[in-house]
Amino acid sequence: MDQLNNLKEQLIIDEEYKEEIYLDNSKEKNPTFGIGHKIKPTDPEKNFKLRHKISKQRIESAFASDIKVIS
Repeated sequence: MDQLNNLKEQLIIDEEYKEEIYLDNSKEKNPTFGIGHKIKPTDPEKNFKLRHKISKQRIESAFASDIKVIS
């Protein structure tokens, strides 16, 4: 669990933590929220506008899903 918390803390430093939809710093300017979660076509937020507020619970859910993908 410590490794997961350390990873999360480092990602927050690198990617920030935002409770709204924003455009990331990539060349493509991808719609993103939470801890660098790029919005996918299958995400419920796919049609939300920039600055739309995202709940902490949804951010945690997206983070958990993203971690499963890379582990």
